[in-house]
Amino acid sequence: MSALAKCFCLSAAVRLILFVSGFHAIFFRRVELIPPNHNFTRLKEGLFLWSYDHSPYEGGLAHQPPLILLVFRVLQSVGDIGSFLFLLCVDLCSGFLLFLICREHFKDPKKDRQSVLIACTYILHPFVVAENVALSTHSLVTATVLGAILAAQTNRTFLCAVFLAAASYLSMYPLLLMPTLALLLMQSRGLPSTFRHFCYVFLPFGAYFIVVLAVLAVVSFMILGSWKFLSAVYGFVLALNDLTPNVGIFWYFFTEVFDRFRHFFVVVFHSHVLVYVIPIALRLQSRPLFAVTVQYAIGAIFFAYPTAADAAIILPLIFLHQDITKTMRGIVIIVNGLLVPITLAPLMWHMWLDRGSGNANFFYNQVLCFMGFEIFLVLEATGSYLRMQQRKKAQTMCEGLTKELVNEILTEFKT
Repeated sequence: MSALAKCFCLSAAVRLILFVSGFHAIFFRRVELIPPNHNFTRLKEGLFLWSYDHSPYEGGLAHQPPLILLVFRVLQSVGDIGSFLFLLCVDLCSGFLLFLICREHFKDPKKDRQSVLIACTYILHPFVVAENVALSTHSLVTATVLGAILAAQTNRTFLCAVFLAAASYLSMYPLLLMPTLALLLMQSRGLPSTFRHFCYVFLPFGAYFIVVLAVLAVVSFMILGSWKFLSAVYGFVLALNDLTPNVGIFWYFFTEVFDRFRHFFVVVFHSHVLVYVIPIALRLQSRPLFAVTVQYAIGAIFFAYPTAADAAIILPLIFLHQDITKTMRGIVIIVNGLLVPITLAPLMWHMWLDRGSGNANFFYNQVLCFMGFEIFLVLEATGSYLRMQQRKKAQTMCEGLTKELVNEILTEFKT
């Protein structure tokens, strides 16, 4: 049995043991792992309403798209174990997709061991395991995003559009990956990074994406017989109707902001993520996979409803670029800085809501620390890449000047 298969078996066994042992009842209450729009308990509430011929979104609790509700409606016929096994398979598929992404990136059979290590780092990550045991549907988003990256690496434009449309249908934010995925498709075709070639790749890619997304929307309408799911799924995220505490910055700010300023700050906070899309695509166009990683990391940090498990996929994707991570400064401090707040967050939550000896600032302080170190990680990785590019330019310039100088000396010597 290969090392990857052993890792997958161990991962599945750990998840199954935790689920059977009743840890699901513990993990599904953790706001660090379960955002409102991927909450399995809310999904079951929607399915209960649907079983009595009411709209699943009538109670204002379910926020998953209709196709997801339909899938879990079938799975729930055998109980929670059916949903757990399905999400377990999705998680294992995500790990395998990450392994294929690594192998495609390295293009060297000798580095398969490193690819296995990166995939195992993700699939055995405590946050990913806990999220799976808690039956969060967020793992579906991760799997579709990884599928889109692999399809772009292997020059499968339509398949990439299908995966990206599915990810956007589930969460909306993966839509921001379109420009960087188009750059990755250009690289897989061996095209130069020019605007003309970008349009040549992006236009059909965008057309496929729109068609697939429209098909998903129409099928959803056919399932429910109405368009109510648009406001319940996507309007819910945009309007920030649920201010349940999580590992993001939105909830605390919007509990404090005055109502008359709310719409202004909703626009500001959501548009903040859009600001980085074009600069990242332009500045990191020579490394499209790294550009996709940075864009996804920024989106994961500034989501309206993020989870701690987002960091579990950001780290392997960053450490995939070994030439960049080798020159990163303070990586040990950053990794430890991510561990400290996520360890203290449950304690602060307990002091705030269970014992009553604290307040929301206790928990939010750990959230800010966690987000801050995630930002430091992205900034340091990007800075390391830019420094590497500057060194290459300086080296090329020095080599060119040296050659010119040698040629001049040889010319004068011959004359």
